[in-house]
Amino acid sequence: MLLYGSYILTKDVYKEATSTSPMFGLDCEMCLTTSGNLELTRISIVDESMNVIYDSLVKPENTITNYLTRYSGITEDMLNDVTVTLHDVQQTLRSLLPPDAILVGQSLNSDLHTLKMMHPYIIDTSVIFNLTGDRYRKTKLQILAREFLEESIQDSKAGHCSTEDSKASMKLVKLKLSNSVDYGDAVLLGDRSMKVLKMETDNEKTKRALQKTEIKKYATSIFSHITKNKGTTAAIVGNDEVMSEYSKYLTNSSLNVMDDESFAKDDQVRLVIADNNKHAVDRTSEIVLEHAFVLCHVKLKEEQLKDEQIEETFRTLLPFGVLNFINSRDLDLNHCHRNLKILLLKLCIHQQLHWTPPLHPH
Repeated sequence: MLLYGSYILTKDVYKEATSTSPMFGLDCEMCLTTSGNLELTRISIVDESMNVIYDSLVKPENTITNYLTRYSGITEDMLNDVTVTLHDVQQTLRSLLPPDAILVGQSLNSDLHTLKMMHPYIIDTSVIFNLTGDRYRKTKLQILAREFLEESIQDSKAGHCSTEDSKASMKLVKLKLSNSVDYGDAVLLGDRSMKVLKMETDNEKTKRALQKTEIKKYATSIFSHITKNKGTTAAIVGNDEVMSEYSKYLTNSSLNVMDDESFAKDDQVRLVIADNNKHAVDRTSEIVLEHAFVLCHVKLKEEQLKDEQIEETFRTLLPFGVLNFINSRDLDLNHCHRNLKILLLKLCIHQQLHWTPPLHPH
C-alpha cells in the first residue's frame, strides 16, 4: 500500500452506484519529466450529453524532458503560462464529481494513476470492447471509434486531444448500453468478425441462428479462459433445465466436466444440480471458495425484474461480490438492459485498485 500512500480519494464518502448514476468521460494527457515518470499535463471531462465540463492544462511538478507531442498534443508554448497543479486538479475533481459518479474512459487505470487518485466506479472501454479475442490484448480507442462509431480520432499530426478521446469513450459506452453485455466483445462472443461483434444480421432467422452460436461460444470460451491455468476451476449451479443446456455445449468441448459428487482435482468445470433457489444459493456458498469462478443460476419471477424491484433483486443475489447471471425460462436479458450499466461496472472492477469505498450510510 506504500505505493499508493500519496493517492487520494475522489470523495470522502460515496453513494452506491445505480443504473441512474451519472457518467463522466475522462481522459488525461501526460508528458515525461525528470522524475522518470509520466506526469499530468492536461485533463478533460465530459458529461453524458458530450458537454465539456472541465478542461485544463496542468503544470507538472518536475521539469519536462519529453513533451511526447505526437501522442499528448502538448507543446512547450502551451504550458508557458500555466499555473494549475496536480493538487488543484485533484481538488476540482473532488468537488465536481457527485458521490455516485461513474467514470468512463479508455484504460482508466493509467489516468487514475497519473492523477494519483482512487475511484470505485468505472466503465473502461478497453475492457467492455475487445476485437482481439484475447482479454489481455486491448483494442486501441482509435480502432474502437473507427469500427463502432465510424469516427476518425487521434489522426492529427498535432497529437491526441483529450476532449476528443473522452467524448469517444462516452459514445462507445452509451452504444454498449443501448445493446447488450456481449456487444463488441470478441472474448464473450468467441468471434472476431465485425458483423458478429456489431450484431448485424439480415433477417430474423439469421439472428436466431447467430444467437445460438453466440450462446455456445460464450458457454465454452468463458470457461476455457477461466480454467486455462492448471488447478484453476469453475462451477455452475442451477436446476436440471439449466444443466441440460450447459451440457449440450460443455460435454463436447475440450474441458473436463464433472457432476458435483464426482468432481475431483483433475476436473475443470463442476456441474451442480439444485432443487430450488435456496438450494442453489446454499450450495454456492459452500463451494464458492473452492473455485476461481462460480456461476449460480436462480429462477426469478417477472415482477422481480421490474424497475422498482431490480436493485433489491440484484442486491439480494450478489452476496459474494461476484457477477451473477439470472436465468429464467420466460425471461430475456433484454429485460435487464436498463441495468447493464451496473453489469459493466462489475466487468471492469478488476481494472481498479482493490479497495472498499466508504459508502454513505443512507
